[in-house]
Amino acid sequence: MTPQDNSTAITGNSIAMSSPATLTPPAMPLKKATDRSRASADADTASLTSSLTANSGSSSTVTTPPPRTVTVNSGTVAAVGNTSGPYRCKDWCGKKHYSDFIKEGLQSQGRPADHVIMLFESPSTCNAESSFFNNSVFPVHDYPPAPTFYKTVLAPCRYTIMNGGTYPSFLQAEAPEGLMEHWERRVPGFEKPTFVKELNDDATVYAYLPLEHVRKHLNDPHVHYHLAGKAAIHLMTADAPRQLINTTDERPCIAKVTHSMGSKGIFIIRDDEDDNEFRQFLEMSGNPSFVVTDLVDICRNLSCHFFIHPDGQITWIGSSENYKDAQGEWSIDSIIELDAQEEQKTMQLPYARTVADYCLSLGFWGFCGIDVLFNHKGEGYIVDVNPRTTGTSPSLMLAKRLKDEYGYQAGIMRRSAKFSFRGSAKELMEQVEAINDEGAVRIVLLSFFEVSPNQTYLNISVHGNTLEECRVLIERFAQPNL
Repeated sequence: MTPQDNSTAITGNSIAMSSPATLTPPAMPLKKATDRSRASADADTASLTSSLTANSGSSSTVTTPPPRTVTVNSGTVAAVGNTSGPYRCKDWCGKKHYSDFIKEGLQSQGRPADHVIMLFESPSTCNAESSFFNNSVFPVHDYPPAPTFYKTVLAPCRYTIMNGGTYPSFLQAEAPEGLMEHWERRVPGFEKPTFVKELNDDATVYAYLPLEHVRKHLNDPHVHYHLAGKAAIHLMTADAPRQLINTTDERPCIAKVTHSMGSKGIFIIRDDEDDNEFRQFLEMSGNPSFVVTDLVDICRNLSCHFFIHPDGQITWIGSSENYKDAQGEWSIDSIIELDAQEEQKTMQLPYARTVADYCLSLGFWGFCGIDVLFNHKGEGYIVDVNPRTTGTSPSLMLAKRLKDEYGYQAGIMRRSAKFSFRGSAKELMEQVEAINDEGAVRIVLLSFFEVSPNQTYLNISVHGNTLEECRVLIERFAQPNL
């Protein structure tokens, strides 16, 4: 990514600001979820239904819910359609941690809640060195694979910062030296987590994604795998891009591998050259299944993050947004604006409720996130559903606590393996803490991993009073890899 043009500079540990760069999204009318015509069901619908029923031992069937009219009023949503009446959506209180939510969910179902492990590491089908190698039942499309340390250290630590101490977090490797102490110093209300290196057969595992070698998942792994696939989205909602039958008849279109990870396996097809590139990718990555949809005219790119309780209630963690950079490309950074949270919640809650209803209809509950693209007419399209803890949720939780503690209104998170700090982990920590000691902003290292004295990979969250001061620090500490 090319950094946005800005007039902000850093001298030593100080931030110098002049005229701010523009980071505000374009204005657009706000519309609620619409009753657009649903794409014709593909031939895979019947096989998905058969597979889920056979594998889960459940009589649940995969059906397409009817379009619904949704009204938003002071945080309470009345849904008309396949639900029985009003439900509650409450904002996250700022105190509960990931493991607290899971324990409450188990207790509400009358299930054993005394031996649970939180597992935030994603599986791989391309990297046999990862802790969890899915190669048959639940393959994921992570080609080309991320570095092993990203899966085994960076990502699990990023989530563990908000796990709390109710249940331990699985971590194959050692936590980076000094990371826990950094969290204790810089995270308000921090509750120290614990780690385990092994999974006992009698442990119930709350898994980031279904794992072939885990004996006892909290949710049915076959249902979980279905929900994580791109092919399931058009079964959940009418508010999704129109499905196409191929990549040739209507262009531009977008092709997505069904269980892609980390934005891999997603291609915009404008011409035959793009199509050939996509076909080559499929061949190199083992010919995974894929879906093809319309390309949405994007005005705003929003994500929301929430917890689905077993009784159907939702706890709203918050929303984030992606902006375009100076080159007109969508930035990989997650932008958090605290004064925009209520507006963003109003925009996305109807879509989140539709997804939650579908998940619950299959017996799935837990953390979830969705990506909703809005066009210039204000029409929203669900383009991604992540039935798991989402990568931005730790920063959203941090943002709320830091706002309550210091009044900070803005935050930016960067967590891409394409960026790193140009120095050692020790140098990284020293520079970060020097800026934190000044008190104008708060930099939180969610995780880091030193690969050489000149390069340390990191997941970083910066919080302050303006997006501009956050952005300049993001650019300083997380630079494009050389």
